[in-house]
Amino acid sequence: MTMNTIEKQEYDTFIKNVKISKSVIESAEYVAREAGIEEGIEKGIEKAKINAILKGYENNLTISLISNLNDLSEEEVIKILKKQGKIN
Repeated sequence: MTMNTIEKQEYDTFIKNVKISKSVIESAEYVAREAGIEEGIEKGIEKAKINAILKGYENNLTISLISNLNDLSEEEVIKILKKQGKIN
């Protein structure tokens, strides 16, 4: 198919815009994926910390020792234990 000069320019502009759109979408997907990975890591760390607190509590460690081992305040440990139904 033969295009005149204006049609060729419009087509070239269209192709350029499609490439830009594709690049923007790929960038957004990458950022979202990276954010998801970071969120997953944070959730994993939080879950491990909760498990360590629960194990310590189940093994009769003091709140003070549990907080020290997990780099948390005693209040934070107590809050987690309450949330997990281990203390009132």
